[in-house]
Amino acid sequence: MSLFDASIHFNVSKLPPSLPPAMSDDPAPISLTDIRKPYKYLLERKPVHLSLNFVDLYEVEIVDRLACASGYWKCFEPILGPDAIKQALDDDYNNAEAFYKKLRHHERNALLYRCVVDFFAKIDTDLYRSMNTKAWVIECKEMFHKVLNVIHDIRPLTEIRGTIRFITTVSFELARDYQPVLDRLEAGEITEDYAKSLVFRTLPLISDASAYHMFFGIWVSNEKSHAYIDDIMPEFDIFYQLNYADVGAGVVHMVRCLEDVEEAVKTIMDNPAKNEYAKDFFYDRLPDNLTMPLHQKTTNDKPLRMRSYQMELAVNAIKEDNVVIVAPTGTGKTIIATYIIRHHIFELKRTGKKPKVAFVVPSTPLVNQQCDVFKLYLSSMARIIGINGGSVGIADVFNAYDIFVVTPMIIVNALHPDSLLGDNPLPFSIGDLTMIVLDEVHHTNKLHPYNELMNEYRKHKYGNEIVTVRYAPKVVGFTASVGAPPRVESIQQCMTHIVKICANVDAMNIIRVTRHREDLEDFTSKTEDEVVIIPDSNSTVQEQMNALAALMEEIENYIRNLPGVSDSLFEGHAAVSVDFNKFVVWLSLLDDRLPQLGLETTINWKARMATTYLQRMVLAYQGFSAFPSHAVINRFLTGLGNDDRSDLGELVRKQVADISSLPSGEPKTFQKLVQLMNTQFETEPDSRVMVFVQQREYCLLGMPLIEKMTCKEVAYLTGVNSGRELGGMSLSDQQQQLQIFNSGKAPIMLATSVADEGVDVGRCNLVIKYDDVSNDIAHVQRRGRARQMKSRCILITPHSHKHVAESRNSDKIHWVEQALMYIGAMIPNARRRMFAEAIANANEARIEEAERQALMKEEMAPASADYTVHCKKCNRALVDSKFVRAATSIYTVCDESYWSRVTCKPISAQQREVKYNRMPGDAVCHMMCNGPTDHGACNSKVGIVVNLKGIPFPVLGCKELFFQNKLDKNIRVTKKQWKDILSDLFFPPELTSKEMLSMANAPEQPEMSAEAKLAAFEAYCDPDRSD
Repeated sequence: MSLFDASIHFNVSKLPPSLPPAMSDDPAPISLTDIRKPYKYLLERKPVHLSLNFVDLYEVEIVDRLACASGYWKCFEPILGPDAIKQALDDDYNNAEAFYKKLRHHERNALLYRCVVDFFAKIDTDLYRSMNTKAWVIECKEMFHKVLNVIHDIRPLTEIRGTIRFITTVSFELARDYQPVLDRLEAGEITEDYAKSLVFRTLPLISDASAYHMFFGIWVSNEKSHAYIDDIMPEFDIFYQLNYADVGAGVVHMVRCLEDVEEAVKTIMDNPAKNEYAKDFFYDRLPDNLTMPLHQKTTNDKPLRMRSYQMELAVNAIKEDNVVIVAPTGTGKTIIATYIIRHHIFELKRTGKKPKVAFVVPSTPLVNQQCDVFKLYLSSMARIIGINGGSVGIADVFNAYDIFVVTPMIIVNALHPDSLLGDNPLPFSIGDLTMIVLDEVHHTNKLHPYNELMNEYRKHKYGNEIVTVRYAPKVVGFTASVGAPPRVESIQQCMTHIVKICANVDAMNIIRVTRHREDLEDFTSKTEDEVVIIPDSNSTVQEQMNALAALMEEIENYIRNLPGVSDSLFEGHAAVSVDFNKFVVWLSLLDDRLPQLGLETTINWKARMATTYLQRMVLAYQGFSAFPSHAVINRFLTGLGNDDRSDLGELVRKQVADISSLPSGEPKTFQKLVQLMNTQFETEPDSRVMVFVQQREYCLLGMPLIEKMTCKEVAYLTGVNSGRELGGMSLSDQQQQLQIFNSGKAPIMLATSVADEGVDVGRCNLVIKYDDVSNDIAHVQRRGRARQMKSRCILITPHSHKHVAESRNSDKIHWVEQALMYIGAMIPNARRRMFAEAIANANEARIEEAERQALMKEEMAPASADYTVHCKKCNRALVDSKFVRAATSIYTVCDESYWSRVTCKPISAQQREVKYNRMPGDAVCHMMCNGPTDHGACNSKVGIVVNLKGIPFPVLGCKELFFQNKLDKNIRVTKKQWKDILSDLFFPPELTSKEMLSMANAPEQPEMSAEAKLAAFEAYCDPDRSD
């Protein structure tokens, strides 16, 4: 029974004479001169005063949004006209309230509701959904016009505090949403008038039962409201008592199967009517866009403008358990994630729970970028922190924040605290989080840190079973492309790969845009791939390349003729002019092969010097086919060998001088590159052009050349793991370069693969892959950088095999799309079974791998004293393997004499923040071998020094070392990663507190601050320690 039933009705004779008796949902009579025709929104079919009364309920939000979005005041031109809007911007730019009053009291204010909804449609999705009644889904419309008809009369009569207090006694569900209004009012956060607006604007939108309870709360709050409601709804109290007053609470208690039942029952018994497990089915929940303003002022943050396809993805992800969202580059995945996180936080806070969300990014530069985005949209409802590593971990700040933007190893390290972090490290578990969001989730495969994190997740959720044994946070993954396996031959193989990635994320579904495909296509460019093959026939350039190839061959012969060098060193070798890629692979293997030869120190040094020359020359050889030769020579060859007084140095100096004296040439690929850019700017002067190159040093090489040929400023973007002299950047450098590119100050950007994903690169008209072919995932991401309509993505190359590789990428992308469509078309139950089976298989594999690791540790531990650890460059023995120790994710040394064999050089703040952020503690120094050579100290890097609680710990760099067997010195092993040492050579024991204390007293150690040193001794000199 409702207010429209025969048993109770408004007494229309008591309504104010100015208000027409619009008593039904049928359209009210409208004058033929109604300026609102044709009607755009549903409410416009009703009398004007109803829409104005509705607008008045949102005055605070309207004024707030007008203040932060003056660029959209033109939405109100139908009321004031364009000239008046321009004048208003001049007069009222800092006074949105005055502008709103002009609109509200204007003679054409009949259009105000439409203009406000249009305004919110452009800037704030939640307010648009709240005010556009056609967008309502579960809201009750029956009482809408009836209540609005009398709102201005009943509003001043309502004693809002008493009304809310009554509502909160009816049901804890109602109390959850309306008690915060009273709390905010009592705290002085909001005015009484605004509190009434918050309550009244939800009244027409809740179920009949809730509405009648609210009306009765108004009825009993004071005599005036009592009399007024009796006038317009005779015998309301009798109606209420008969139909709603005695309706019992429909409370049930829901405990999830993985929660502690004993604890839940205790909580329920302590407070049966109001607890986190209770659910009252008699009272409908309002949508977040209506309830969130009751709890907090939502207009303090930047508004979320959700497009229809973004809302589709977000809503579907909220409904599901663990999911992977696949959407093209440029579709606003961060905005979608923000909406999902905001909903998650609000739902938990509304029920008295604490949200803890980890937003995981693949690289440190993205930490600050994503953290800044969340602070824009979520600061008023969540405490947000970005953690880049070092001595502060997630466990240290867990209680103080709600959203943690981190790289995966920040979480992994926090899950394995040990004595390095103190006697009583703060406990932290995957289960302490309530949601994990993985950006660029396609990385969750093989040995990537994302997969290491998700292994920890599965270990927590499943233990040693293949079924769930305990609660785990929800996981949402985002990617532009799930990718295809390297040697894919069919759609079925793509499906298997996609399902495996999802299983690694413990996801049971993939979410893509289906209902709003047209909207998605409207906001994403339909960029086609183009390939331009330019066989370079420039004889001048070719002459220089031939001369350089001849020099490189002489250096290879020099290495071949060194004493002790065997043919095994040249296994897989090809001349650079015959097979460039094969030569590059061979050159990359020399670093590991040379130690295995056991060369005498001086010979080893000569071989490594020759290798260094080849590494520099291969950059020049490749550069000749891409840039003018004089610039390539200046960048890579000039000065080479100047500091080398050996015969090899003399040879290099002479030959480089000969190459430099040859006439300079310009490859046709470079000419085509410049032509494409100049044509682009002639056609569209405000264009943005991004050029992908293979090497970071090519960015520095190409910048001045392109600036000269295009008369445009050029920005560049490279990674942060190398110094500036090698083309590397700091985080602030990256941000500055992105800013000048996005603003148009530098409309051209040269970039390496670091720009493939994540970084906030703005709109591009032209993307050029300059002789640079990537994999299928990067192919999608690079093409997605061309976000403007009618954009182009072009590969320029002199090599036909790269065209083949590009076509192969296109085939993979097509197969992935077909596989995703097939998965989406499956019967839901069959799809869930497929994902469930893959998750079970992933867990079985994880359990088996854990058992294998345990067995390996048992087998390899006895060999921990069988090796000596040497510097690759000078062969010096640095430490006996019996002194190597494992400590969390690092491998250190417990040998007090160790510091005498190395020197330490400070690590820059840039590298500490970015390159070494996975370390437990702060990386403070590079460790350089100080072994003697004919040319002075070796100075080859062999690791870093980490400061943990004031004690310096050496961290051995596996790829800088070789391991020599003590019993058979001809066995010398090199490995890229410590995991390979553990599986193939030996398993170091764990570092003990006693050993740490001994290293704290070691002579010649790097100097730490006195305060830190004292703190370390206080922490570790505990007589109660067992070890």
